[in-house]
Amino acid sequence: MKPTALEADVLELFYREYSDLSFPNPQSIEIIDRINTGSGRRVILKAPTLLDTYSGYLDMRGHFIEMKGLDHGLMATICVDKGVIDELEFSVYGENLWNGEEGCWKII
Repeated sequence: MKPTALEADVLELFYREYSDLSFPNPQSIEIIDRINTGSGRRVILKAPTLLDTYSGYLDMRGHFIEMKGLDHGLMATICVDKGVIDELEFSVYGENLWNGEEGCWKII
């Protein structure tokens, strides 16, 4: 499964922001599944390399996603377990619902 435009841009941001952890090139990351939750999206990932021995969440390091129709935008995190990149998660800031459609957006 190929990443959506938003997913690809967010993975590119993580690649730039977390080069110190050897975050893999976004083109090498495979999308296994995508689940829209109504207030976000979970994207199950498979990456060919490990992030050293890191476990925890990586955030957007001060960046966020503005999107038309979402008053306060979105955030994204990546879950890493013992160096394995498991999941990219988008979450809506505030009370808005999001059906997963990627309207007009930009990363700030």
